[in-house]
Amino acid sequence: MVRQDSTQILGLGPLEAKLLQVLWRQGPSLASEVERVVNRRRKEPLAYTTVLNVLLNLEKKGLVDHEVEGRAYRFAPKVTEAQFAERRARDRSRELLEFFGEAAVSAFVAEVRADPELAAQLRKLVEEGDEDEGETGS
Repeated sequence: MVRQDSTQILGLGPLEAKLLQVLWRQGPSLASEVERVVNRRRKEPLAYTTVLNVLLNLEKKGLVDHEVEGRAYRFAPKVTEAQFAERRARDRSRELLEFFGEAAVSAFVAEVRADPELAAQLRKLVEEGDEDEGETGS
């Protein structure tokens, strides 16, 4: 799950992240349904137009799509939460490598070494990659 406090690094504002999380949990929803869910825990309720505008901004970013149902808009996520996290991680990793090069790789390795679970995950991914290369004859 995408952590709520990670929204800034993921290129989303807090409200964008919250609305996207609602759609991931509930599936395709009318803007009014998203508004109701978000306003359940807010002291100051958001206006319907605010929710609708944020959902439309998420659509411009390629994260949701909508269909018109009468006079209402039904929004649905275009990517799963896992796909979103993977895409953002890949984008940020690429940016770090382009900007910092070898220093970014060294820092990444140091962080992974400090966490045995991450180190095991990395070993597994590398082994799987080696197996895939063997199958293609590379």
